[in-house]
Amino acid sequence: MTLYGVGLGPGEADLVTVRGKEVLERADVVYSPGRLSRTVALNHVDESKIGDLDFPMTKDEEKLRTAWKAAAAEIAPNARDGDVAFVTLG
Repeated sequence: MTLYGVGLGPGEADLVTVRGKEVLERADVVYSPGRLSRTVALNHVDESKIGDLDFPMTKDEEKLRTAWKAAAAEIAPNARDGDVAFVTLG
């Protein structure tokens, strides 16, 4: 019952840390906010474990809040029941 944040490095699958790779392999669900992070994560987990999230590239606070709430509603039930990872690049 844990939510992990996993940095995937600069975008190359072989640059993910050992600990990050272990978390991805253990997680029940891995959430990705974009195509590139999804592509890197797929080098470490099966596609059936990937959940895609939509974060609009905008400064509109209402659109951002709506996206954040939707992501939280998607992630929270899975994090209560098991281990979940959220991946980011950088």
